[in-house]
Amino acid sequence: IETLSWLENYLQSYTGALLIVSHDRYFLDKVVNEVYELSRRKMRHYKGNYSKYLDLKAEQLTSEWKAYEKQQTEIHKLEDFVARNLVRASTTKRAQSRRKTLEKMERLDRPQGDEKQANFLFSIEKPSGNVVLQIEDAAIGYDDVTLSEPINLDIRRQEAIALVGPNGIGKSTLLKSIIHQIPFIRGKETLGTNVTIGYYDQGQADLHTNKTILAELWDEHPTTPEKDIRSALGAFLFSGEDVEKPIPLLSGGEKARVALAKLAMNKENFLILDEPTNHLDMESITSVNEGMKKFTGNIIFTSHDHQLTQTVANRIIDLKQDGTVIDREVTYNEYLGI
Repeated sequence: IETLSWLENYLQSYTGALLIVSHDRYFLDKVVNEVYELSRRKMRHYKGNYSKYLDLKAEQLTSEWKAYEKQQTEIHKLEDFVARNLVRASTTKRAQSRRKTLEKMERLDRPQGDEKQANFLFSIEKPSGNVVLQIEDAAIGYDDVTLSEPINLDIRRQEAIALVGPNGIGKSTLLKSIIHQIPFIRGKETLGTNVTIGYYDQGQADLHTNKTILAELWDEHPTTPEKDIRSALGAFLFSGEDVEKPIPLLSGGEKARVALAKLAMNKENFLILDEPTNHLDMESITSVNEGMKKFTGNIIFTSHDHQLTQTVANRIIDLKQDGTVIDREVTYNEYLGI
């Protein structure tokens, strides 16, 4: 995130032209002053940053609906008049005139909103106790290389924690240590009562290369009816024959949606998410953002998405270059002093 902040400042002072493709909403708001949208095989141009584009697009859609509904009302009136008066001798000419008006009318297409969006909702089977996780005097790293210490965490129910710090500092290592993929070098870890952990790996390493999308979920929930599995996948934009695609043939974004669908199906109350928006398009990132905000359990996550970090987290844990840890119960913008 620090490097992104530097890039934002650098590009704002750049005197040449920029053409940017990015899924980072905060970055686009800071840098761009025009937006070209490609959707449904058409391009549209908007003046302003990304937030302004969203406002203009919403206004445009409202205007298009008003024009469409007004024309539909006019068409129905004309068609009704023609149907009632065409066969009557006294009104035939007027009916024929209105029919010609209908034939010459340039009909507006029914307005279309956003592309179909995924619905990333995460629910829990049962709540945890008040104490979720405690870590005392821990050190993380590999073999003889310590990345950060001392780490002391006391995570309570309904906290949403953003883990921040430069690349390579040990954020993913800490998450993997919590789920015992990488052992703590030293320290004590205590999991709370009724805590169930769901883990999202940014590399999608837990997906099976010999399975289809449907089998990836159904094999973990064999007693769930197929229609329910398909319904769950439909919320993540997999429908019809799509669910028979083999995992190795999926794009990065599709694999991310499968992994998130698996996470949603498991209904754990403590989500550990390592870069959950990597590979996703803008609409899916927004949906993940909303799903995380509405989640009633606990979350600890890493992300380079400033807006997601700001809108989801109510506590910031910052791993510093010198190995120390800063832990504050604030939003991300408050932590940065913005």
